[in-house]
Amino acid sequence: MKTGISFGLIVLLFMCTGAVNLSFAQSADSAKYNYLYDTIPYIPGITKTYQPGMTQATMTPKGQTLAINEFMASNGNAFEDEFGEYDDWIEIFNFGDQPVDINGIYITDEITVPEKWRFFSGSGPLYLAPGEYYLFWADGQHDQGVNHLGFKLSAEGEEIAIFTSMDQLLIDSVTYSQQYYDVSQGRQPDGGETWNFFLTPTPGASNYTVGFLGQLGKPQFSNSGGFFNTPFQLNITNSNPGSVTRYTLDGSIPTESSPVFNDLPVGSTMTFRARSFQTGYLPSNIATHTYLFDPKEFLDVISLVTDSFALWGASGILTARYSGLEKPVSIEYLRNDGSQGFSIDAGIKIHAPDGRPQQSFRLSMRPMYGQDEIKYPVFPDKDILSYKRLILRNAGNDGSQLITQRTHFRDPLMHVISSENGSEVGTSAYKPVHVYLNGNYWGIYNLRERIDKYYIQAYHGTPNIDLLERSFGYDMNQNAIEGDWINFTLMKNFADTADLQEPQNYVYMKTLMDIHNFSEYWIYVVYYGNFDWLSNNMKFWRTRNTSGKWRWIHWDLDHGLGLPYFDYSHPGWNTLEWSTSLESGRPWEGYNTILIRNLLENEDFRIQFINRFTDLLNSSFKPDNLIPVVDSLAFTLENDLPRHFERWGNTLENWQDAVDGVRNYINNRPGYVWQHLMNKFGLEQPNELILDVSPANTGKIEVNYITVNQFPWDGKYFEEIPISIKATPYEGYEFYGWNGNDTTLAEMIITLDSDSQFTAFFAASTGERDILINEINYNSSQNFQARDWIELYNPNPWEISLSGYTLKDSDEDHIFHFQSNSIVSPFDYFVLSQDTVSLAALFPDLTALTGNFEFGFSSEGEYIRLYDETGALIDSVYYYTSYPWPLQPNGTGVTLELMDHNPENDLPDNWQASYVTGGTPGLPNSVPGTSITGLSDPKPILSVYPNPGIGLYYLSFSESLRQPFEVKVFDIMGHRVSTLKGLVSGTNETVRIDLQDQPDGMYIISVLFNTKVEKIRVIKSSGY
Repeated sequence: MKTGISFGLIVLLFMCTGAVNLSFAQSADSAKYNYLYDTIPYIPGITKTYQPGMTQATMTPKGQTLAINEFMASNGNAFEDEFGEYDDWIEIFNFGDQPVDINGIYITDEITVPEKWRFFSGSGPLYLAPGEYYLFWADGQHDQGVNHLGFKLSAEGEEIAIFTSMDQLLIDSVTYSQQYYDVSQGRQPDGGETWNFFLTPTPGASNYTVGFLGQLGKPQFSNSGGFFNTPFQLNITNSNPGSVTRYTLDGSIPTESSPVFNDLPVGSTMTFRARSFQTGYLPSNIATHTYLFDPKEFLDVISLVTDSFALWGASGILTARYSGLEKPVSIEYLRNDGSQGFSIDAGIKIHAPDGRPQQSFRLSMRPMYGQDEIKYPVFPDKDILSYKRLILRNAGNDGSQLITQRTHFRDPLMHVISSENGSEVGTSAYKPVHVYLNGNYWGIYNLRERIDKYYIQAYHGTPNIDLLERSFGYDMNQNAIEGDWINFTLMKNFADTADLQEPQNYVYMKTLMDIHNFSEYWIYVVYYGNFDWLSNNMKFWRTRNTSGKWRWIHWDLDHGLGLPYFDYSHPGWNTLEWSTSLESGRPWEGYNTILIRNLLENEDFRIQFINRFTDLLNSSFKPDNLIPVVDSLAFTLENDLPRHFERWGNTLENWQDAVDGVRNYINNRPGYVWQHLMNKFGLEQPNELILDVSPANTGKIEVNYITVNQFPWDGKYFEEIPISIKATPYEGYEFYGWNGNDTTLAEMIITLDSDSQFTAFFAASTGERDILINEINYNSSQNFQARDWIELYNPNPWEISLSGYTLKDSDEDHIFHFQSNSIVSPFDYFVLSQDTVSLAALFPDLTALTGNFEFGFSSEGEYIRLYDETGALIDSVYYYTSYPWPLQPNGTGVTLELMDHNPENDLPDNWQASYVTGGTPGLPNSVPGTSITGLSDPKPILSVYPNPGIGLYYLSFSESLRQPFEVKVFDIMGHRVSTLKGLVSGTNETVRIDLQDQPDGMYIISVLFNTKVEKIRVIKSSGY
C-alpha cells in the first residue's frame, strides 16, 4: 500500500504557490496528528497526488478507496478534541494510490439513513492523499467545526457507514457490538479485513499498536455472594476455551501474576475477585463476590471491595480523605435474606470528610468502570429504577460515634416526614444498611440519594439546570454545583429592591420561583429547628430556560429536632424569627433571608405562608402523627445497632435516650411554634375549627392545603387570617349545603371570629356520567413538539381514581396502565402524555399529568379506548383525519377537542379543531375568538333548510365570497354518501343536496373553502 506525500513536501508546496485553500488530513508517516485547521494550495494542472505531470482526469472517483479504519465509541479520557472534550470519534483512511475528494460525503450511524449527516469542508474540495487519515468527532456538536458530526456513537453497539456525495452509494460500513472504555476498534493492518481492539488507540495514525480480537467473558462463580452458615466448595468457570482464571482474596485486582484458580473450600467470611486471561484477548472484567458467614443482620448489606492501597495507601481515600480522590470499587448489594440485589463496579470517594474513623462514602457509576447506572429499585418506595450516584452516609452530625443524644437517623427522619406528608420540597430517599469493606464489618450507614443533576433529571426530566448550594468553604458560601448564580442573584436583587407589596411585582416573583415550594421548604426547616442552615446546607435549582422556576430541596438537616447545640436544640428556640431577621451570625445581617423577608411584605404570600404553617401544625406536625414515624425508624435499627456499637462505640441505652429526646422535642415543639407565629405576625390566640360530614363516609373536606377524610376533625386557625374550606363528595354523592349557612357553594372563604363548626351535607347523586376523552393531540406541528397526548374530563361532582384504569389504541398490544395516584378532581381535567417532559416544558403549570406511554396515535386515524379497573369500556373515540372530522389537528399545531363535554364523543360533529396552538391540556377547551392556526377570518356563514327534512336540502351561502367550494355528506358512521363541487359567485347562492335515496338518520354536511371547513348536522326522516 502506498504512503502519502510527506508533510515537508506539503509545506513546500504551500510556500511556493497560492490559490484555492484546502483543509488537509495528517499523513500516515506524520508522528503528530492535528485537527485539520492547516491548509494547502490547489495547483491547477496537478492532480491531488501532488505528482507533477498528471491531470485531474486521472483522479480516483470519489470514495472508492476510502475505509472506516478506526473508531472509539466510549472515550472517557483517552483523547481530547480541540475543546478539551472527550468525545467519540471515527477515522477514515485512503488505502488507494490516488487522492480522494471527501468533501460532501455522507456519514451516518444508521445505514438505512445514508443522508443523516453530510460533511462539508467549507472551502471547496478536500483531498485525502493516499495513506492519509481524516478524523471525525462523533459528538453531536456540529457547531464546533466541520469535522464534528451531528450524531454520537453508542457504546452498546450500532452501525457506521459512509456514502458517496452524488448518488449516496455505499463506500464502506461496519456493524459493531459492545465497546469498552477508552478502547478503540479498528482495522489491522490499515484498511484490511481484520478488526481488532486497541488499548492504545491511534486516531489520525496507523493502527500499529498491539491489537486484541476481543474481550474475554467474565468468570462465573458457582455461588453468588451472600449469607452462609455452612462451608461450601467454590468453583469458578469461564466461557473462553484456552483462557486462565486468576484470583485474589485481599480486594486487589487480579493480574497475570495472581494465583490460578482451582476449586477452593469457603468456610469463613471472605471476598473473591477473579479475572480471565488469554493471549490475543483483552482480559475479562473482574467478577467479585463476598461470602458472609454466620450473618447477624436484619438490615440489607452493601459489600465494598477494592485494593487496600486504594483505601489505606499513601493516596488512599481513607488516608488522604480530604484529597477528593476517587478509586475503583466493586459494590455488591445483598438483601437481608442473603440474596443478591445487584453487583456493579463503580468509583468511591470520601463524602464530607471529617475526623471520625467511620467516613461517609460517595458511590459513582461511570462508563469507565463498566456501567453508568445501577438498574435496580434501590428505594422501593420510589418510582426511580436506576441510579448514577448514591451516598453511604455516617449520619453526619447525628452519627452515633459522637455518643451524646445521637440517633443515627435524624436527617432521614425529617426527609421521611416531608416526603410522607406529600410536601413539594425535594427529599433524599433513605435506607439503613450494613457496610462491609473488603470483608470487614464497617457499621451501619444511611444509604441516600445524592442531590445532583442526575437526581433532578430522574425526578423532573430536565438535564440543563442551575443547581446551587449555600455551603461553608466557598466564597460568600455560594457553591454552583451545576450552572451559575447569575439568574438567582438577579431574582434576589429584584426581591430586595422592588416593593413586593405591589401586586405586579409579586406576580413577577411568582414567575421566577415556585412560591408554594419555597414557603413549604421554609416552614419545614423552621419547624425542625435546624441551626446548621441559611448560610449552609441550603440547595435550590431551576431549569435553565425562560420558564424555569427556582425550587428548594432538603439537605443535611442533622441539626434539627433537638440535636444538642447550645440553646438551639431547645424546642422553644424561635427559628422563625431567626430565619426571617437581620440578625448577625448565620443569617449574615439578613443576606440569607432576603427572599423570605421581602416576600412576607406581600399580603397574599403572608396569608398563604401562615395558612400553610397552621395547616401543618393541625395535621402533619401533630405529635400523634410524627411519633409513629420516629418509632418506625427506630424499630428498624434497634436490633442491628449493638453490632454497630461494638464496632464504633456507644451503647444501646445512650441511643434509646437520644430517640426519647427526639420524641420529647416533637411533643413540645408545636406549642412554642404557635406562639412564635403570634409574635411574628401580631396574631391573637387561634380559634378552634371543627369539621364534619353528614351522612358519614359520603365526602371529604379540604382546608386550605390539607384534605380531611376522618371526621369529626378539629384544628386551630387565626381570626385575622381567612381560610378556605371546600366540600368534595365521594363517588355517587353530591354536595348540597353547609350547616347554618345559606350558600350552596362547595367552597367558601371564612374567618373564624370564634370557635366554629362546619358540617358538609351530601346526598346520593341523581345521575352519573363516566369520565370522558375530551381532547386529543395526535400529530404535533414541527414548531410545537408536544408529542402525542390525550386529556380526560371528569363531569362529576366527585373525584375519580384512575387506579387500575388502562388506555389502548387500535393495537391490542398497546396498553398504558394508570398509576395508583392518578386522581381526577371533580369537574377537572387529567392529561396522559406520550412524553411528559416535552409537554411539561411547553405547559409548565400543568400538574394533573401522567405518562409515558410507549406507543403513539396515528395521523391516519385511530381508535382510542379507556377501560376501568374491571376491564369495562368507559369511553372510546374512533377519530379520522379526513372529512367529516376536522383536518387541522393533523400536523398544524392544533388539537382535536370535544365541544361542550358532549358524551356522544364518537360523533365527528361533536369535535372541533382547537382555536389555540398546542391546545389546552388541563384547562377548559378553547372557544372561538382566536383563529385556528392556518385559518383566516371571516368564516363563510352557512345555513341549511329544511332541517329536519325528508331528504331534499338546500345549502345557502349567506356571504358574497367568490371562491371554490366542495361539499361532502357523511352518514353517522363516517361513510361519504355524496360529493358536490362548485364556485361561490354571488350573494345567497344555494346548493341543492339530494339524500332522498339514503336511509333515515343523521347526516353531516361538510363544506370546504380552500382550507376552511364548516360542518352542519341534518336529520332525514320520512315522517316529515
